[in-house]
Amino acid sequence: MSSPEDDAVSPNNGVTEDVKVEESSLDVANKGVCMTSGNSRKLVKWSILCLLEPNFLESVKIAYVFGNGEEAILVTGNDDVYSLGINSKGCSGIDDTARTIGGDNCCYTPRKVDALCNKKIEMFVSGSGPHVLALTRSGEVYSWGGNTYGEVG
Repeated sequence: MSSPEDDAVSPNNGVTEDVKVEESSLDVANKGVCMTSGNSRKLVKWSILCLLEPNFLESVKIAYVFGNGEEAILVTGNDDVYSLGINSKGCSGIDDTARTIGGDNCCYTPRKVDALCNKKIEMFVSGSGPHVLALTRSGEVYSWGGNTYGEVG
């Protein structure tokens, strides 16, 4: 069985499809994988995203999956930002550390990250701690998550 990383499009594997994976030796277990485009066929290969509504997935222009594949941040075409997952140390960017995966059937519930909406996010990266950074088109950097050693500023 192949993992989503095996099917991902990257500059190194010569595949040209709608979804572009931006990675420089990124390991989803430690750093994450960022996909851009509206190609929901590639996004549903990630278990954290597979149960989302197809119409919602079609609106996604950036999907950043990290934290062993248990967390994701999504940017839609209208520049809204959503997160879902285990929210380890607040890495989902929401006000509390409650998990956004839950319910009797383990449904995935994206939560809007108001502080990042309409910021024209271009990319995300994550690191140990864990923590996440977002880069905007204008060069602003936003950071959140674990800050044990001052990683998030």
